[in-house]
Amino acid sequence: MPIGWKRWWASYAASPSTLLGGVGLVLASTAAVSWVPIVSGLLSGAVLLSGAVIFGWRNVAAGTA
Repeated sequence: MPIGWKRWWASYAASPSTLLGGVGLVLASTAAVSWVPIVSGLLSGAVLLSGAVIFGWRNVAAGTA
């Protein structure tokens, strides 16, 4: 079973990352192709990392980790 099914917070971090991946896909077919690694890679990774840190910290602070 994927983690998103057990951990609801994973979908909150994965949804913006998926959106950024789609934006990168659209940018790949335009003249702004040099922005693809930044939008699809760097920003989506930052969103996933920050989501994991934020919700992980909340669970540790609440004692539910």
